[in-house]
Amino acid sequence: YWVDQKTGSWEKDKTGHNYEHTQRILKNCLKLINSNKKIDYDVLVASCLLHDIAYKRGPLKNHHLVGAKDAKKILINMNFPKDKIERVMIAIEDHVGNFSKAIRKDRDLQIESKILQDADNIDALGKMGIVRMKLFSKHQGVPDFITKNDKLDRSLYGNLKFLLGWPKKMLTPEGR
Repeated sequence: YWVDQKTGSWEKDKTGHNYEHTQRILKNCLKLINSNKKIDYDVLVASCLLHDIAYKRGPLKNHHLVGAKDAKKILINMNFPKDKIERVMIAIEDHVGNFSKAIRKDRDLQIESKILQDADNIDALGKMGIVRMKLFSKHQGVPDFITKNDKLDRSLYGNLKFLLGWPKKMLTPEGR
């Protein structure tokens, strides 16, 4: 649906939200599961694979909302169980908790949403996260640095400073 079959990459992606990112998120999710028996693996895996699907259109401010709708169409076409599609959409909507105003409060999130959000945040915090943030900042057209007071979306430095607060915002014990 969104992957260039020859290269394994998203053709239009300039933000670091590509197929390789999706695969890292899936690996992270599987590591974060631990012993939680209430997880619906169908919901979690589908959410991982489709959480950034809206980036196939290019950068979007509300990619999580657009992506949830895109995922619904894809899952319906794949005959995915109807009772699980809504939960996949919810996890995709919730995965951007650190970047946007939360749709639901943390305590109201389903377990798959918490795991997906933590897995995505962990990817943003590692060395690949720094590379992705550099790509994303370049695509935003922001400079590397203005002042030490730079905020999110003003410079690469401000974007990286924003990421430093994420470890405290992890939602699962395994993520923390």
